[in-house]
Amino acid sequence: DVWDRLKACPLPLYLYGTGDGADKILAVCRARGIRICGIFVSDEFYRGQTFQGFTCRTLSQLETTVGQFAVAVAFGSHLPQLKNRVLDIAARHPLFMPDVPVAGGPVFDRNFLSANRDRIEEARAIWADEDSQRVFDQIIDYKMTGSIEPLFACESDKEEVFSRLIPLGSGEDYIDLGAYNGDTIREFLSHVPGGPSSFSYHSICAFEPERHSFKKLSQYVETAGLHDVSLYFGGVGALTQDRYLNDNHGRGSHLAGNSFVSETGTEAAGRQPSAGLQASGRLTHFYRVDDLSLPCSYLKMDVEGAEAEALDGLKELLTRQQPKLNIAVYHKSGDLFTLPLKLKKWLPQYQFFLRRHPCFPCWEVNLYARPSF
Repeated sequence: DVWDRLKACPLPLYLYGTGDGADKILAVCRARGIRICGIFVSDEFYRGQTFQGFTCRTLSQLETTVGQFAVAVAFGSHLPQLKNRVLDIAARHPLFMPDVPVAGGPVFDRNFLSANRDRIEEARAIWADEDSQRVFDQIIDYKMTGSIEPLFACESDKEEVFSRLIPLGSGEDYIDLGAYNGDTIREFLSHVPGGPSSFSYHSICAFEPERHSFKKLSQYVETAGLHDVSLYFGGVGALTQDRYLNDNHGRGSHLAGNSFVSETGTEAAGRQPSAGLQASGRLTHFYRVDDLSLPCSYLKMDVEGAEAEALDGLKELLTRQQPKLNIAVYHKSGDLFTLPLKLKKWLPQYQFFLRRHPCFPCWEVNLYARPSF
């Protein structure tokens, strides 16, 4: 796997990028005895800064002083110019892009693959078209090897999604789980008949637990003049309860460790929070969607690694109303196969599709599904 390849690399190994991704990759490398010689950053981010004990440098500085070296990309982006920069570096140096799960948990290495091989093969048979099977295979190839070729080969834009896979009609009842600042509501409106200005939907229910994003979401709904919109300031899960959320001021807010509290607000028995948890986490209300009896013909879910729990809290809605689905399956290493298997068990009559949209590393991997025509 990629970690074996990094450890066996004969060239000095440098990380490209800082931040959360670099923290995670450094932790795995240290645990596996993989030596990192230093860190470099893009020229526009260079300030002579230090990160995890390394003094950051630029690519040109390394090429002048070190010469030949290998690169492990340790950040992500949706920007085409940064993808092109990665490709340019890969043309000059051996380059790896290790996959570390966004929401924590085990990495997708050879031991993980071996332990889950049967479920992975079962999930591969779920997909309704050859493109989905190809994307599935290329994602696993990337996760195992850290090579950018299969990662970039399985990208596609979203036009096909709404024109062929899950076409939207007039009068949709849309539930947006993880609505952020309203960007996915805007995406929804741009693909209903008549376009964004037609407002040709029936209702929108949007959930967002991060307070800064919820403020922006509320402002967007108000200024856009949308009708029949219900906003829920909170997360979604298997139960209606209050939990602690690590607030990251935008995308990426996630549940704090030992996050459960009882309905009375006291810590649940046997689940006392770790030291400092209440200081770093914010008490947040979580909804079990099935308790709300909401209409739904189209459901989108991107809840930063809590997808399995959230699905458990809306099983009745799915089986009764059979909406079109747009579900993120990339936050944890097992999401790529565990979430499709869960949904296929509940919705055997559905067609399931898999697409990955442009960015790096392996983010924006979505399951799309609809009842068979």
